[in-house]
Formats: sequence, structure tokens, C-alpha cells
Amino acid sequence: MKNRSSNIIERIIEKAKKEHRAVNIYAHEYPDGDAIASSKTLEKVLQDNGIRARYIVKNPRVNNRYRTIVGETTSFKGRVSSDDISIILDSSTMGHMENKLFTFSRPENIFVIDHHKKQVGKPNIEDNLKLSSQNVCRISEASSTCEILAKNLKEAGLLNKEYATKLLVGVWTDTAKFKYIKQDTLELLSMLLNFGADFEKVRACLESKRSLSQEIGMADALLHTQRIKIGNTYLNYLGLDNKTVRDIEKKYGTKFIQKKVFKLMYTEDTSLAVAIAENVPGNFFCEFRSSEDLGNVDVFSLAASMGGGGHYNASGCSINSDKGIDKTSRDILTALTNQALSSLVGVKVPENTEYDIELKQILDSMDRFNKNLNPEKFKRIQELISLGARYESMYDEKISFQNFMVRNSVLTQIPDENLRDKRITFKLSKKFLEDMQSQYNYSPKDVLNQIELFKEIDVDYVSIMMPDGKSASIDSKGNISYYQRENNQK
Repeated sequence: MKNRSSNIIERIIEKAKKEHRAVNIYAHEYPDGDAIASSKTLEKVLQDNGIRARYIVKNPRVNNRYRTIVGETTSFKGRVSSDDISIILDSSTMGHMENKLFTFSRPENIFVIDHHKKQVGKPNIEDNLKLSSQNVCRISEASSTCEILAKNLKEAGLLNKEYATKLLVGVWTDTAKFKYIKQDTLELLSMLLNFGADFEKVRACLESKRSLSQEIGMADALLHTQRIKIGNTYLNYLGLDNKTVRDIEKKYGTKFIQKKVFKLMYTEDTSLAVAIAENVPGNFFCEFRSSEDLGNVDVFSLAASMGGGGHYNASGCSINSDKGIDKTSRDILTALTNQALSSLVGVKVPENTEYDIELKQILDSMDRFNKNLNPEKFKRIQELISLGARYESMYDEKISFQNFMVRNSVLTQIPDENLRDKRITFKLSKKFLEDMQSQYNYSPKDVLNQIELFKEIDVDYVSIMMPDGKSASIDSKGNISYYQRENNQK
């Protein structure tokens, strides 16, 4: 007979029903897609089983981007009871928690479900709370906490189309839409689709066009990027003091800038990316990313040494310091480069093999997981990865650092009065074009071709005009047109 008590979700449901307890769910601060989707899915599963359950978030600034799929996430203003069951999701340490109301529960009534690696020599949240190992489900090989929940729900016979769709949100966001594939992730995607997960609904939600104002704000921030050569690769670093962070947020509405660290990895030959933002005076929020294909640097160890955590190639921490952004960043970058140097010296950008080429062909045929998804392709991708194909490199379409900077520069040329407009016409000055030529070796024609960057931004029409009368426009469907107004040509 199956030992049902081995399934943590079944044990939580059984305990809540048998002991007539309510259940409170908690996740980390600044909750991302995985934290919100796993919390809201588990909340719904428990409610569907007749249990009073709620996702407890104290911070009124909740990210509700995913509400059309997982439901509204609202700020909690009530009280919790010491008799309640507490479930901690997607969090490895006490310092990462959004609030600590779960400490009112007795240890036997607290459960942890998480996919973050346990920090060697440092207490994890279950250590601090002195939890029994039976109350902890920590699987660092999983792509996301949503993956762990999906497998437990399937094993318990509870997985259905609604839950599968909600859980797909967390898997999607924590893998950057399957850019970062961990063990069994493709099998998980296949399983969720087989249970009816609405892939198109999730895509429509998560791939909705980005706000023009916030994109300009992010571009303004990214123009502070510094590129540091390490061996044959580069580290891209972005550091912002509190005044800059507040100015960008006030003007453009762009928040949590350090969380956009992945944008720093879009450029060619980039092995490391570091984003540090002083969101609160004297408190520096740090995010680290490394490329598995270029040096495969362990950024988790660095983050853990500074009281943070995460994953081998993606981690973060928060540092309190009165040294200011420049000195704090120098200390962090020195520690990182000292750690990374042995991995990066001598590293060469690898050449494509036959397996890389085949993998790219499969990804192209799927339009990077936008169409033609099927288990056979997932299986072949796994086989190619096991044969040495460089999945991350083949998935990405990298751009030059010069192109990265020109794109951001063009966005910041849009006048402030047009930040919230849907139809925009703006003119690039002769001085601006000369700067792009001297700084990045981009001709006026190359700059005009940046009209393509508006394909993913929420606008109806954009026209870029040049001093010599040339112009380019793009409509809401991504159609691009080029013009030459003879009467304006000088």
C-alpha cells in the first residue's frame, strides 16, 4: 500500500483537517513569479479541500502581474493564531522572509517547501525554527518551488488543469521561459501540458508588452553599466546609489532595478553580471548571475558568504553599509573577481559543435518555446544537452555590448512628455548621432534600425526622425517602414 504520509501536501491536508487548523502560507520578500504562483496555487488547493488557507503578505506593494492566472494577491492586515499551520515556500533563510508571522506557530505545525540550496555551515530557515526533517521538502535540483508542488500534487492525485496552469507561471518565470533548464524541467513542462496547462494563457500574461515609461527608466539605469574584462570574457556591472534609484522610480515608475540583472547577460562574451541598487539608504540589494557556458562561476558561494543565497548561477544578497555605492561595490566586485579568476582565466568562447547546431535548429523550430511544443522535442533537447550541447548559448540571441548601449541610449531620447503616450514621434539630434558614432561606432543608419526594439513595448505607433530627413516607424503589429523626406534633406 502506498505510504501517503511521504507526500508533504497530503500530510498538510490531513493534519489541517484532522486537527481543524487554518493554514497560513508565507514566501520571501519582493515575491517573484515562483513565490506568488506556488503560494496562490497551494492556497487554492487547500481551499478546494475545505481548509481555510491564505497567503500572508504584509507589504502593500505586492506584484500583481500574475493575478489574471493565479488570482489577486492582497496585503494582509489581520492577525494569525498560534494554532495555525504555517507553510514557508520558496525561501531558504530567515533573512529573506517577507514577514515572520509564522514564528507564532509551534515547530510541529510549520512546513517548508523550497528549491534553494542549503548553505553549508550556515543555518537555513528549518534550522532556525528547529523543524523535523519530515516537515521539510527541500529539493535544490528542482527548477522552482512550483515544480516541487506539481510533482507532489500529481503523486497525490490532485493535479488538474487549473493547478497546472497556475504552476506553469512559476516554472516559466524561474527558468526565464525555459532559458535555464535544470534536471527534469522539460519532463515537468510536458507533464503540465498533459494535465491541460493553458500555455497560451500564461504566455499572453507573461509576454504582454512592457510599459514604455518603465522601459525608458530601465534604459536610463542600464546606461550606468560598466564592462570589466576578465580573461577572454567580461563582467557587466550596474551600481546605483539611493538618489539615482529614487529619481528613476519617481520619474518612470521603474522598481526593483537589481532584479533586471538578467538584461546584463544579453551581451556577447559575458560570463558574469552584477547589479547593486541602494533601494533603501545604507541598504544595498545585490544580484549576481553567471554563465554556465563561460566559466560557470559559483555565485551562490559569494552570496551565501554575505548572508544571501539562491542558486549556483543565480544568487543575491542584501548588505547594510555606510560606505556608499562606490566603496561597497568595489568590495563586492573584488571578492567576486578573486573567486572567479581561476575559472575565467584561459576560458575561450566555445565553437559550435554538431550538437549545438541541431539544438539551435530545434529551438528555432519551436520559436524559443512559443510553438510546436511536444514531448519528442523535449526528449531530444535533453539528449543533446547530455551530449554536450550548450543549451543556454543556443537559446539566447546575444547582442554586442555596443548594440546594448545604443538601444538604451535611443530609448532615453524619448521626451518626458511622451512617457505615457501610445503614439510617439521623436527626433534624434545631430549631436546624439555623432556620440553614437564616436562611442560605439554606430552609423546613423545603424541607429535608425533600433526601431525594432519597440516590438516588445506597449505602443501603438513610434516614429524616429533623423536630421537628414530619414525616418523609420513601427506599428503595434511590429510592421516597420522606412522613409526619406526629400524636402527636409540638407
